[in-house]
Amino acid sequence: MAKMQNQSVGDQFLDEYLSRGLGNMPKREIDVYIFHLMRQEGAFDGMSVSDISNELRITPNRVKSLMYEASLRFEPQMDEYELKKRLVHYFTSSPIVDVDSKWVMIQFEDPILRDGFTALAKKQLQLTDRSFGSEIVKISKHKYSDVLISMIDKNEVKKLDKEVKKLAKKDQPTTLRKLIDAGLNQGVAATRIALVTQLTPLIADANFAEIVTYAQEILNNLPV
Repeated sequence: MAKMQNQSVGDQFLDEYLSRGLGNMPKREIDVYIFHLMRQEGAFDGMSVSDISNELRITPNRVKSLMYEASLRFEPQMDEYELKKRLVHYFTSSPIVDVDSKWVMIQFEDPILRDGFTALAKKQLQLTDRSFGSEIVKISKHKYSDVLISMIDKNEVKKLDKEVKKLAKKDQPTTLRKLIDAGLNQGVAATRIALVTQLTPLIADANFAEIVTYAQEILNNLPV
């Protein structure tokens, strides 16, 4: 059956099912592929693992296993572009984030996204701590700013630093990295959490105009 753009879910399933001969697709792989198609169609958008578990009447651990296998077998591999795209989607879809006096803590229910973010941090020689829970990635606040900066082209970082320097008042940070550090160490927890949840997707999406706008907001909240 020839593959076509804008195929129905049924046609996509039949293509995959028949591609290896009638009856030769194992039941486990059928489940994984159906899960992939449902996720692709947005059936689980805005739903937690617990919500999906209740909807499909399976255990949360099985949901995570299906997520992992569907990503590995049927979805784009986690290159830099795909990681940034998924980070944008995650951080604009009610992410679970906390920031205390030392750590930025992010809960990734999607194991592939969690592993991709952890790999990005390690690539920048920034160690993460997952001892708190299998879904939670902890990274020090200072190192989190390094990870964010690593997602921006070096030439663009220089341009953004110039913009921050123009906006900064006396004794305020004059580079984006220092500004993120300062923002993560100022104000109440809600303000620090907002910085992570709002600035991360802007950087992952390379939305430089909005990054500058948000930089101005951080500077406005810093003491002078």
